Amino acid sequence: MAPSPTQNATALPGEDLGILSSPAQRRLALGAALALVAASLFMVPWSENVLPPMMGLLPVSTTFGCMADLLTAGILLSPFAGNRRGPLALLGATYLYSSFAAVAFLLTFPNVFSTQGLFGAGSQTATWLYQAWRFGVALGILAYLVVDAVAPESGRESLRCLRGQRVVLVPLLIVLVLLFLALCFQGNLPTLIVPGGYSTLNKAIILPAGLLAYALVLAAVVRQTRCRSLLHLGVAMSLLATEFSLFLGDVGRARYTLGWYAARADALIASLVVVTILFVMIRKLYATLIASEQQFKRLEAAEREARLRAEQALRDRESFLAVAAHELKTPLTNLRGFAYTLRTAMDRDGAVQSDRARLALRAIDDQSEKADRLIRQMFDLTVIEERGLKLELAQADVSSLVNEVVSAVQLRTAIHTLRVVTSGAIPAVVDALRLEQVLVNLLDNAIRFSPEGGPIVVEVGSPALDTVCISVRDRGIGVPGEKRAHLFERLAPAHASEYRSGLGLGLYISRRIVEMHGGTIAACFPAEGGSLFIVTLPRVASS
Repeated sequence: MAPSPTQNATALPGEDLGILSSPAQRRLALGAALALVAASLFMVPWSENVLPPMMGLLPVSTTFGCMADLLTAGILLSPFAGNRRGPLALLGATYLYSSFAAVAFLLTFPNVFSTQGLFGAGSQTATWLYQAWRFGVALGILAYLVVDAVAPESGRESLRCLRGQRVVLVPLLIVLVLLFLALCFQGNLPTLIVPGGYSTLNKAIILPAGLLAYALVLAAVVRQTRCRSLLHLGVAMSLLATEFSLFLGDVGRARYTLGWYAARADALIASLVVVTILFVMIRKLYATLIASEQQFKRLEAAEREARLRAEQALRDRESFLAVAAHELKTPLTNLRGFAYTLRTAMDRDGAVQSDRARLALRAIDDQSEKADRLIRQMFDLTVIEERGLKLELAQADVSSLVNEVVSAVQLRTAIHTLRVVTSGAIPAVVDALRLEQVLVNLLDNAIRFSPEGGPIVVEVGSPALDTVCISVRDRGIGVPGEKRAHLFERLAPAHASEYRSGLGLGLYISRRIVEMHGGTIAACFPAEGGSLFIVTLPRVASS
């Protein structure tokens, strides 16, 4: 009798489970297949030699194959339980049928549990159960290949009967029906086993049909899957081992011949292939699970961080809008107030009181300039955050640029003395307009935070051949220690409301402009008081 077909036709859809075979694995499988073919053919001349009965070999090999089938079915049905994919359910049910049929075959086999087998089995019961087992497995695998190739998606609807508990009950019911028929009608079954060997019907029809069936299954698996997955590679190997175990069992002509024992050995080899494949698959699936869990944790952390950033951005926006509304409201209110003062400064006859008008006009100009500065800062922030500033680089004399800016700013204050210290012309490739914006921000801060007046010194130098350095030194109130670490951050005003420079955007925008030139900006606070801001730029901007 040929060996167990259970473990021998493992058609696990590895691609469905995401496990692909490598070229090295396919070469190794080809070498092992050639060695198996050579060893099987080598035994053919002695296959009919009768050996002493080894009654424990059949239970061991069949039990091992049954366990392999149960493991295979468990792996196949696990993903099916999640995605309800029909072809996998059909294949899992096939291997459940195989494991149940193996039990029925072993229980009715002579001289295993009793002389004639359990349940009142006769001499032909186990043989016919084996044939039903063998052809049922081949038919189930072919059905899986057909459903998977023709209608992989619609198959999930056509195989509803295999959902839930039915996936176990249907194969079990089929095996119980076959066992009942084999026991009740054993006297009417054709003879397959005769004293000394196989019957003519068995040798002429049944055994060749089994060889042909498994050859067709092997060809179908190789043709359809191309052994692309690790498990499909195991399919081909186990089917090949099954084919030669069937062949050796047939040429052995009877039980307990060398061919029959060789067939048992091939069956064990096929079972080992299946178990090895299963353990490799479980290991890889576990590794994939761990990697997926780690990826999920990383994504979860990234999502949490993104959510926190979004919440912080929302809070910053709300704070920005509140501060902006307050800061813009102040100059607009002042503009209206001084416009009213200017209007009331006119006498009844239309003459203007010049002193009051002059003060009102000056206040209007100052408040207009403040509103304009706030609006420009908000616009620059939007450009920097959303699109990024584009520098318009050109050759310029930094010393002349600084002198022009200082002269313009000096006109805004009468209580501060602005002085420029420079060693001469310092040419550099910069965006003159943006560099002027940085200088104006620094000088405005120096004036605003020096409420008692005093000197403000701007030095321009070139400490290295490729570097330009601009420093702004005032004698004002400086910056509190707790504010210094965040001085160049967005929405970080350096002082309380009585000295607030606006939205807390000037130094942030200045830092971004300097960094776009490839330079740096830093702040120092001398012991004698005041602040010192230092801008260092390359002679040729890196932007």
